[in-house]
Amino acid sequence: PDRIIRTDQILDQLWPETRPPTANKTLQTHIVHLRRALGPNAIAHRSGGYLLDTAVVALDARDLEALAQQAENAVAGGRIDEASGALESAVRLLRGMPFDEFAVDEFAMAEVVRLQELAWRAIELRAECAIEKGTAPAAISYLERLVAEQPLRESAWTVLIQAQVAAGRRGDATRTAERARAVLAQELGSRPGPALRAAAAKIPVAEPDLVTVEPLSPGVAAFGVAALRGRAHGWRRATVCRRRRLLGLPDACESATLIDANLERANPAQAFLNAGARTCASQSPSRPSRPPRMTSAAACGSIRRASTSARSASN
Repeated sequence: PDRIIRTDQILDQLWPETRPPTANKTLQTHIVHLRRALGPNAIAHRSGGYLLDTAVVALDARDLEALAQQAENAVAGGRIDEASGALESAVRLLRGMPFDEFAVDEFAMAEVVRLQELAWRAIELRAECAIEKGTAPAAISYLERLVAEQPLRESAWTVLIQAQVAAGRRGDATRTAERARAVLAQELGSRPGPALRAAAAKIPVAEPDLVTVEPLSPGVAAFGVAALRGRAHGWRRATVCRRRRLLGLPDACESATLIDANLERANPAQAFLNAGARTCASQSPSRPSRPPRMTSAAACGSIRRASTSARSASN
């Protein structure tokens, strides 16, 4: 734009190998079509060539470049709202790849790369502004599209992680960091760069859930101790009974049971002791066994059942 392109140069780009005999007429036909689309004064004929006058016709590429520069300056000056407005206008100009039909042609390659990089940076900068304004969730969707289209672009992964962290999506941010690391390792055989590693390091670590234990009342705690003592007492009592049977001595366990029954009616705590004794005495008589282990859940259950029994007995 705004410079004269020689006719021979245009013809060489259109027909790099062999020009047809009607090359000049074909070029003039193309110029006529362009003037119809852009305006009669958009393309001016100069000696030896043609000139595209940007004062007459607006160019999306030129507008995109100006808006992106305006946004960069606004961000540097801390004017986030101004930058967001400029970037929203810039993004509306993005309609696919620049010069898509000429993307593989040598004359357009450099410009295609430059404009595409400008467009990607505008999307990332738009997301950074959204994070600053507290609207990070709105940026996540188009950042996901960007990393899907450009999986080797580390800056896009970095901003996506930052947006997910700002939106409170710690799990998604962790998975994104893992995806980025895997893609870079598989496709490039490299590790994430400093910016991506720094973003991943700022993902909050999940704190373990804290369980609040309600303190036991003195009465319930006393019954819990009685329950544990009852299991040990029952084990010792069962052992004595077995030994007396093996030696052929009179069985004192039956008379002891009658005494226990009277004590249970008078003292609920004694009932807990005797319950543990009967449980252990019912085990195999072949040899004494170790007292069974009581899990914390079973102990709490026994304590609460004892508390209920105690209240019922007192009533």
